[in-house]
Amino acid sequence: MRSLGLSARHDLPNQGNRFRSDARQDDSAIAVQSSLRDIWTDGRELPKNVGGRTADAPDPRWYGYSVGHWEGDYAFVVNTVGSDERSWLDTAGHPHSIDMHVQERYARLDHNSLELTITIDDPKAYTKPFVITTSRLKWIPDQQVPEEICVPSLMQEYLSIIGDPAGDSSGK
Repeated sequence: MRSLGLSARHDLPNQGNRFRSDARQDDSAIAVQSSLRDIWTDGRELPKNVGGRTADAPDPRWYGYSVGHWEGDYAFVVNTVGSDERSWLDTAGHPHSIDMHVQERYARLDHNSLELTITIDDPKAYTKPFVITTSRLKWIPDQQVPEEICVPSLMQEYLSIIGDPAGDSSGK
């Protein structure tokens, strides 16, 4: 599958066909450009009761609410809750509930290698937690990050390649 650079959301953060190293970090957050989400690292807790009926309950978000912390010197762990139920686990359209908890574990294997493991825990949708992917990523010196913008005029191309075939009920 090729990337069209559209802003149509259909999968988990970092569940794509490429790795980006264009992250910025300050004392309280890491933002990954390809995901357009914040990963808070200031010690805050994950929000509770996302999507609840009380006035103070936070609304679900496409990428949920993420907090991260270091485990030792070589592993960064991100926990995410509150992902909008309209998003999918993957490009095949596997669903999840509002109660899904995602854990991303970025482990440095050596100077140029990173391993990403994503675990899903969603007792309302699945019988037990499972690892949805484990990826090994290599640093590429002097890599250039391609420009990606949301262009509504490209939506027809997106629908013809990805959207419409995914919704085809003929079984083809």
